[in-house]
Amino acid sequence: MKSRRRALLVVPLLLSPALAACSDDAGGAEPTRPAEPVDDIAAAAAQCTAVLNERDEAVFRAGQDAGFELLTLSLKDEAPSAAERSELVDAMSAVRDLLQADRDRLADASALDGWEDLLAPLDETIEVLGSRVEGLESGRWPLSKDELSLGAPFASADRDAAEASGLAGRDCEVLAAVAGPAAEAEELVRAASVACGTIVDRRRTSGYDDAATTSLEVVLAVRQGDDLDVTDAMVGDLRALRDEWQATYDDLAAVPADGVADAGIAEAWASDLQLAEDRARLYGERLAALESGERARIDEEFQTTKIGVPGWDWEGVGLQSRDCRSVRA
Repeated sequence: MKSRRRALLVVPLLLSPALAACSDDAGGAEPTRPAEPVDDIAAAAAQCTAVLNERDEAVFRAGQDAGFELLTLSLKDEAPSAAERSELVDAMSAVRDLLQADRDRLADASALDGWEDLLAPLDETIEVLGSRVEGLESGRWPLSKDELSLGAPFASADRDAAEASGLAGRDCEVLAAVAGPAAEAEELVRAASVACGTIVDRRRTSGYDDAATTSLEVVLAVRQGDDLDVTDAMVGDLRALRDEWQATYDDLAAVPADGVADAGIAEAWASDLQLAEDRARLYGERLAALESGERARIDEEFQTTKIGVPGWDWEGVGLQSRDCRSVRA
């Protein structure tokens, strides 16, 4: 199998000093946290994460539900009572004001290409909500199509715009679509979303994908029984994977989860931690096998059955739409 020499920027970007000090035993590393964003993409992503983490979930969901209720009443041509009308106005006004504050906060947060396009769903949602509130406050029924403004509120950003800015799969893509952290796991979700952002940015800037490709190439060679030439570059890539997964585990393990009373959320989070721990161990064993040069040991450690927990359970924690969705398993 032909190997490719890759320039992995693992020293300044992948390994924190604490992690580098113990990379030989791949254990006991302190959680990694960048002192500051590594680049403009990371800085913008951090702003979006902060906005979503501070968002009031109850206000967001109440306003979203009020919008759905208004459309349902309109489709059935059932005029809301005065009390219902007031409740709808209050709920939609509150979420409109919440999103307007978020929009104002993010207006000048980044100069990345496509930034305004990422904020466009906020603009559309604010406009739709304003139109509906104005129609309800007029006292008329039924509301006109323009007053109902059957647009696309609470939507994600255009994928092309997100990719152009380098923020596809990040919190900035879902600024109008995601409520704040659920009350039953508020602290966990806030801390985990920050940890996931750290992981995504570290991997994005360290050559992680190339290193992961090397591991897959070895898996394929083993599966097909091909000759395998173990090179320094190949060993370096597996060491980078081992170190990154140890850092990933350390980042996630540092998230406070003791206060989570919901058994389902606690179980999902435990599964996610187990996945990270399994991967760190897996790549440590694969690295040791390559360093040994023993083909039988390499064949054993690079079996696909060694993978451990198969995938993340972000949905069980309430993180399926956040930066965590971009942490490759």
